Amino acid sequence: MKTLASAAIAGILFCLSGFRDAAAWADPNSSLRLDSFQIDSSYIYNNFEFNTFRLEPSFNFSLPNGHRIILKTGYNFFSQNPRTLPSLRPDTITLTPIQLGWEGRVGEVSFSTALRINLYDKIPTTVGVLTSATWPVLPNLFLTAKYEQTALESTPASLQQGITARNYGPTLFWQIDPDMSLFSFYTITNYNDGNRAQVSYTKLERKFGQFAVSANLVTWGAENIKDAYFAPPDQLIYNLGVAWQGNLSESLNLLLQYNIGRQRFNREESDAQYYVVRLTAKLSDQIEGFLEFNQGDLRNTPGGQFFLGNVRDLFSQSTFTAQLKAKF
Repeated sequence: MKTLASAAIAGILFCLSGFRDAAAWADPNSSLRLDSFQIDSSYIYNNFEFNTFRLEPSFNFSLPNGHRIILKTGYNFFSQNPRTLPSLRPDTITLTPIQLGWEGRVGEVSFSTALRINLYDKIPTTVGVLTSATWPVLPNLFLTAKYEQTALESTPASLQQGITARNYGPTLFWQIDPDMSLFSFYTITNYNDGNRAQVSYTKLERKFGQFAVSANLVTWGAENIKDAYFAPPDQLIYNLGVAWQGNLSESLNLLLQYNIGRQRFNREESDAQYYVVRLTAKLSDQIEGFLEFNQGDLRNTPGGQFFLGNVRDLFSQSTFTAQLKAKF
């Protein structure tokens, strides 16, 4: 983990050193103008020894007609302890993505589409497509339709077995009033191994100054359990969240969030909790970024039996996320 953290810091410093050269593309008279440069990084691990590290810089260009071109690349690393799947070979895979996207508006409808090429160190190259359209149904009500077909970047096992996923479905966002909002999506996933899953998420949030209270509901169901990726036959998570967000200084903002509730997995229930800490820093008028840590715990969950044969083990997953963005 220290090696991965060092690599992330080194990558960010290297990219920062290139900001001055990148600004040469920000000429307002140019037909293709560089508006911003962004670095996204994350490290995910859990107690079943699935680990994912991502470092992805992206370049955002604008065209004279207001449309945008986004070029993204990076370094992704996936690892999995062979104990979780003894037949797994290899147990680590490195991915270098190259993604070219376009964003634009036709009338009141906003469109985005991207072509993604995944270059791996140990398995064949894959190609993915991502597209979406968003339109205002009402002044404060937005509906999005999406379609994605990509490699399932879940574990080395899912990549090694060539699992691809086609995701499609609607997303709804409703700003009910200045302090209350509703967000919800429903996604159908068809896997190329014949499996099929349905996932839904709904969040109703109410703000009270710097505080916020939310009710959250997640449902997830798949036709078949698979060893290469998580596909629960019957999962339901419901919880209440409390959050506080405020400025520590003129340049620092802190978010604290805690969710507590229950989950049902294959007709058995257990406690579930989730918390988030995010620190946002405005380094200058052009540069800002954030660091975030979140962790979710499921106690007495039968998921342990599914992964390792440990009956009613504690499942815990932690995520470190960082972003650095420069505007020109």
